[in-house]
Amino acid sequence: MPTYEPQSHIDDTWQETVNEAGARAVESMREELDALHHARECDTEQCQEGADSEDPDRWHDEDKARGRIEDTPLSVEVRSGWYFPGADRNAPPEEFRILLSTGGPASQIVGTLSEYGDVETARFQYQDWGTPWTYVEGSMVDENLQTFAGQFYYGEGG
Repeated sequence: MPTYEPQSHIDDTWQETVNEAGARAVESMREELDALHHARECDTEQCQEGADSEDPDRWHDEDKARGRIEDTPLSVEVRSGWYFPGADRNAPPEEFRILLSTGGPASQIVGTLSEYGDVETARFQYQDWGTPWTYVEGSMVDENLQTFAGQFYYGEGG
């Protein structure tokens, strides 16, 4: 399981940049999740929810809303924990990574999975050329990221 230790090597200016990038990413994810939820619940023909968004149809078409979420990441990856050489490697995944962008800057969501393959934790990381992956500060981000990350399939649990 990953540990989230304080990142004392990060200066305040860089941490502010990371936090701002995380806030923008989470806001975008929240809008996609809101559209998916509304599309599932709305049954009114005259509804104007999301009419002023960049893709108003997704607010009333669940498949379109889900498709936009599924098309967001560049990749979704999993890995299992440490094991002895020669041991059973068919263990269920314990961690995931959703790569959102690469290059400078790059961003990803990393987290842990339950024994059943459900998202337990999710954290946003940001990186630029010559900088380490840095976590966004703030618990508000975790809940929204966990909901977003929960939209993906990570394989069979134990």
